[in-house]
Amino acid sequence: LHHPVRVAEDWSIIDNLSEGRVGIAFASGWHPDDFVFARDAYGNQRDVMFDAIPVVQDLWRGNKLTIESGNKNKTQIQLYPMPKQRELPAWVTVVNNPDTYRKAGELGLGILTNLLGQSIEDLRRNIAVYRDSLQQHGYSPDHGNVTVLVHTFLLEDKDRAIDIARKPFCEYLATSA
Repeated sequence: LHHPVRVAEDWSIIDNLSEGRVGIAFASGWHPDDFVFARDAYGNQRDVMFDAIPVVQDLWRGNKLTIESGNKNKTQIQLYPMPKQRELPAWVTVVNNPDTYRKAGELGLGILTNLLGQSIEDLRRNIAVYRDSLQQHGYSPDHGNVTVLVHTFLLEDKDRAIDIARKPFCEYLATSA
């Protein structure tokens, strides 16, 4: 959704402000309304994301990027300020697409996922695909980091929480106001 130069520069500043504690998860987006800033990316957003990741990583490492400027001339850019961390801890956001798990393993990136679109068994299979891909691409199968988001909604009354959680959240907001 955002140009890789902007991603690298914005997060480099945050890495400096946090004294080198930044890690990011790349996500391709899925809803057409997400693409108001990148209309041409919609439809092949997964490929666009995977093309952008090495650009962000190269800039992060201090490499220069030759890019076309506003007047169509080629210019070289480099991050400023340089991030505190030499390597950017990074994850790929994925739910139930084995090809994306495989590609993340190929790149040696972590996985950020959840259980909203996959069962525990799906997740188990996808993690196995990921670990195999890590190993096939020269990484230890223990190299990658799989982070699973657990979505929760808590109330004092468990049954009411379950009932509310199954409905669109806007219905809950309308009745609780």
